[in-house]
Amino acid sequence: MNDDLNKLLKSARVPERSPGYWEYFPKRVTAKLNNQSQGATAPSGSWRWALGWVAAGLVFGLSLALFLLHQRPTAQQDYAKLYREISTMFPNQVRAIVADEKGVRVVLAEAPDVPTSSPLLVNVCSAKRCSHVITFSGQQIPIGTGEADVLTDSRGNIIVAGQRFVWNSAEPSRGTGSYRIGASRLEATL
Repeated sequence: MNDDLNKLLKSARVPERSPGYWEYFPKRVTAKLNNQSQGATAPSGSWRWALGWVAAGLVFGLSLALFLLHQRPTAQQDYAKLYREISTMFPNQVRAIVADEKGVRVVLAEAPDVPTSSPLLVNVCSAKRCSHVITFSGQQIPIGTGEADVLTDSRGNIIVAGQRFVWNSAEPSRGTGSYRIGASRLEATL
């Protein structure tokens, strides 16, 4: 079979080309190779445009959510809407959404490993400032210069435990020190 193939290849004639073809052939091959190698290392313009539109959409959605939050920051419906929008962008990664005088911050886990549970709204006020935190049982939230654990018990009560205090939604006026704390579930408004 190899002999037949060799005979066939040797009997084939080279196609006739114009005199200029062979003169410019190396330049065309070099140009084509340069274009292919550049295309492999740099993304195409359409890819950059698509990535830009995706980024613009994310920024617009987050900006809209933040704008709506600052319109009526005490309405639970706005916090629920903010949570829905951000958790849609970062499924199973949201540890907390903190709204205070500095603005709104999203605390994300490095990987999508945050257990699914009902979101909680924890309001913490001191003499100087208030913060509103959307979080989940088992997460930590910033309070003053430290952090506090947020937990729920088997009866559905919300517990906020800091370094020097423990607050429980079953006894809201007890053990808060200099903080005024309130907490509720967001599930009714989702």
